[in-house]
Amino acid sequence: MLAEPYASLFRALKESIPPERLVIDPLRTLAYGNDASFYRLVPKIVVMADNQAEIARILALAHKYATPVTFRAAGTSLSGQAVTDSVLVSLGAGWQGTRLSDDASLIVWFRQLCVTR
Repeated sequence: MLAEPYASLFRALKESIPPERLVIDPLRTLAYGNDASFYRLVPKIVVMADNQAEIARILALAHKYATPVTFRAAGTSLSGQAVTDSVLVSLGAGWQGTRLSDDASLIVWFRQLCVTR
């Protein structure tokens, strides 16, 4: 069972993110509590976000419920910045084909053109 404000946040997230991409069970959240560092923090909620619209929704709801958010992409960190005891947002396959702009102010989506014969 999630304590408040996480229970309210989870209910709100379920309205726009498929349940298979929301993790709250103890075993899987424990697994997400590790990275390549020696730190272990078990997140209350793990969200696997697939696109920019989901990120915007997650951040808006996290702000509404005053819950910190940590992002993880590749899942590795040697100094603990990819673990949290709050909300962990894991960037999934939908983020493949993205790059940061040269000044890191924008995320640029590109798709490789594949030609088949």
